[in-house]
Amino acid sequence: MKKRISLLCACQGRTLAKQIAAKLKPNRVEIIKADISKFRDGEFSLQLKQDVQGKVIFIVQRVVVPGTNTHENILEMLLLNSLVSLYKPNKIINVIHYLPYTRQDRILHKGEGL
Repeated sequence: MKKRISLLCACQGRTLAKQIAAKLKPNRVEIIKADISKFRDGEFSLQLKQDVQGKVIFIVQRVVVPGTNTHENILEMLLLNSLVSLYKPNKIINVIHYLPYTRQDRILHKGEGL
């Protein structure tokens, strides 16, 4: 029996995860259930609803989405990584369709950063 692929969708990654699952054999894809919400002050509240121990977890997130905060989307993904790592997965792989802040790959002028 082939291994199942475990996808954990961040808030902005649901559509992308469904597209990935549709391209793969449905019986080989497991969508990991999680509750992702925000407290009144805007902080994230995350809770896994399934066991991830020993699994290879693909965290799916779109970080650049019109009408959303790119920084919050990145933070949500990082917090999901931290949460999943607590429960001893075999590996965590992030699936991001576009990663911002990677345009500058070299320093062109004095004072610039990478």
